[in-house]
Amino acid sequence: MIARLVITILLAYLMGSLSFSYLAVKVLGHADLRSLGTGNLGARNVKRFLGLGAAIAVGIADGLKGVGSVLLGHFLLSRASGSWFGLGDLVNSSYSVTSPAGGPLTSLASYVTSVYPGVGPLFIGPSGVDGLGLVGGFIGAIGAVAGHNYSLFLGFKGGKGLAASAGALLILSPLALLVSLFLGALALIRGWGLYNAALLMAFQLPFTFFLLFPAPGVFWLGLALSLVVLSRHWRHLKELSGRSG
Repeated sequence: MIARLVITILLAYLMGSLSFSYLAVKVLGHADLRSLGTGNLGARNVKRFLGLGAAIAVGIADGLKGVGSVLLGHFLLSRASGSWFGLGDLVNSSYSVTSPAGGPLTSLASYVTSVYPGVGPLFIGPSGVDGLGLVGGFIGAIGAVAGHNYSLFLGFKGGKGLAASAGALLILSPLALLVSLFLGALALIRGWGLYNAALLMAFQLPFTFFLLFPAPGVFWLGLALSLVVLSRHWRHLKELSGRSG
């Protein structure tokens, strides 16, 4: 089991470390994106030098890294045995979104997930939720976003992790992705700016995961993913705290 976890996070990290933004600018623009514009290895910086089409292509490729990492984690751990983060207990159990806390939020979650489950269809079988597969998906997502943000091949430089996270969420929980996109769009409409919208999307992740699927460990796995994303926004967080002070 430990070996599968280690293999999952290492392979996912290596997958995430492949920087399509760097490769696109290097091949098409004959330049090092790390020394151009903001130096960020992401689609937004690519747009400045290669245009919108290239930026969209890079964003999709980054998102696919997130998709691939979750599928990898599910493949490696869904066949394992044991219980990790309290999620392994859900294997072969019936799907439920009930929470001991009760209250209106739980009622809302129960209603929403009765229409569409809080986790992606990949993790729900005829016998219930594949808990270990879900752990594997989260571990894969965390590894891929960490690789994207701190690429092993580029001196631990990277992007902001948003596209890779979106791809991971598409498989982990499409409903959580929709909530993230809605909150991000709302922040932009209110004029908060892209960075603040990204912070909001990252901050809400663990709470949304737990609301949609209140199982032991989901909050902590969601928090780990959120912190990996937020780690690349630390400078902006410091600026915000300085203004508020």
